[in-house]
Amino acid sequence: MPRGPVHAFAGGAAGAVVANRLAKNEAPLFQLLETVAGLVGGVHGGLAPDKLEPADTPSHRGPFHSVVGAVISGVAVRRWAPEFLEQYRHDLTALREDAEAETNPLWRLLKWILVLCLHAMVGYGTGFAVGYASHLALDGVLTPSSLPLLTSGF
Repeated sequence: MPRGPVHAFAGGAAGAVVANRLAKNEAPLFQLLETVAGLVGGVHGGLAPDKLEPADTPSHRGPFHSVVGAVISGVAVRRWAPEFLEQYRHDLTALREDAEAETNPLWRLLKWILVLCLHAMVGYGTGFAVGYASHLALDGVLTPSSLPLLTSGF
């Protein structure tokens, strides 16, 4: 049965790779920032199901460790993520252009900090989602009890 370090490693690796690929058209600094944030988000996402439903018994699995939960979240991500990311990156480009054009040094600095934070947030969110999915995939394949349809016993 996979344990925390396995879930953290797999989630972090998957989160970093996917965040990197989604940032492939960004400037190298922002691509690196999103990749690192994706790694951190992936580690957190990889550990999240066991934080939400601690493994205190072999039958600890509930909705956060279920096939139904995985399918619902997967469909939601597939349906809304591309549109959201396209709009997010469009708005982020506009903010970067605004930061570059800013003449007040303090406002320029604050706008660049905001740009960096927003790039980190998209990388972290991507990593978290992918890390969570990796946890469910590992549990589904590598544990004897696999994943329940909705909750333990069902």
